[in-house]
Amino acid sequence: MIKIDKAKNAKFYNTYKPCDCMDCRNFCMQIRSACKELSAYFDKNSIDIEKPWELVSFEQGDKTEYKSCQYLIFGDCSDDFEMGLDNIKLKKELDGHPSTSEYEKPNFVLEFSIALINNISK
Repeated sequence: MIKIDKAKNAKFYNTYKPCDCMDCRNFCMQIRSACKELSAYFDKNSIDIEKPWELVSFEQGDKTEYKSCQYLIFGDCSDDFEMGLDNIKLKKELDGHPSTSEYEKPNFVLEFSIALINNISK
């Protein structure tokens, strides 16, 4: 079960500034075209796929493995929520890291993993 507050998401993502490091810029530059179904789902729910809340990444040769791509979502979500889009598994993050306590409740974090080619030179 998932219930998303589109108005609160729109307000958050309209002002939120994501990290500007090289790995994050690489992710933001490619994610919309790499995950068209997920992008459409996020757009429908006023979540900016090009503004991840948290990324955990590891370079692997000419690719970067984004082990945890997290998005702060306003609304409610059951702990067992999973959805498959673009051959990736979107699920509720249960560890609570980083904390969402400073944001208006209710909220939760959705996450997925993906590998992308390194398009930004170092």
